[in-house]
Amino acid sequence: MKIIFTLLLSSMALATVSIANCFVGIPDDCPTGKVCAKYNPAGDSRCVDIPKTAPMIFDLPFDESSKVFCTQSSRLSTATHVFQNMLYAIDLTSHYKSDPGKIYASAPGKAFVHSGCKNPAGKPDQTKTDDCGLGYGNHVFLLHNEGYISIYAHLSEVLVKTGDNVRARQEIGGEGATGKAAHRHLHWDVHKLEGPKTSWEKTLSEPGWGGYSVPYRFRVKINGTEKIVNSSEIACRWLDQTQAPWSGTYKGSQDPKLK
Repeated sequence: MKIIFTLLLSSMALATVSIANCFVGIPDDCPTGKVCAKYNPAGDSRCVDIPKTAPMIFDLPFDESSKVFCTQSSRLSTATHVFQNMLYAIDLTSHYKSDPGKIYASAPGKAFVHSGCKNPAGKPDQTKTDDCGLGYGNHVFLLHNEGYISIYAHLSEVLVKTGDNVRARQEIGGEGATGKAAHRHLHWDVHKLEGPKTSWEKTLSEPGWGGYSVPYRFRVKINGTEKIVNSSEIACRWLDQTQAPWSGTYKGSQDPKLK
């Protein structure tokens, strides 16, 4: 897999904010085996069990020749990935001066599609937001084994339909800014469905929250070397692509710097 993946890291990831009964951020103040997460719009939080990492290894859902930037990782106190339905999500974008990226299935699965949102006009780094798709905009759920689903949100268009058995690396849509996106990007996450297997398809027929966000592993190429990284070990900032590339450290890696 020849993917160029540029991680932009920030000291923001080390910040913590006191929210109700635990600190949301990295590190938090929860006991071993727990993680702090918000659970309502008011911002109340609690320590919850750290979920098991999804057993499969995913591919990055962009074209293999693309340069991809990480604009938001998980559990940043100053960002939005602090709720249980997006705690381990990653926001990815192509360069704003390039064409929008094509989005591919990161693993094979059965598609559940929520579309009908209009991609907003304007600059790719500053777009208007709305509640279409419960904020996810046009989005696709792919149901994998054992009740795990991968989520592809804020798409400009969707190229598959509900019920399709999608192949790994099959094109499923376009990078966009539908819903509560604020800028062009892909919101990519993996959830574990709750309840009996007979309820899963009904859950996925509804837009938005499909379950609880879980850590997941995926293949990337960093500085020319392919690695398998975990979404819980990444810290990246909101990208300002008008500046020179920023270098930092990758948590959990022996590599001193990334560019």
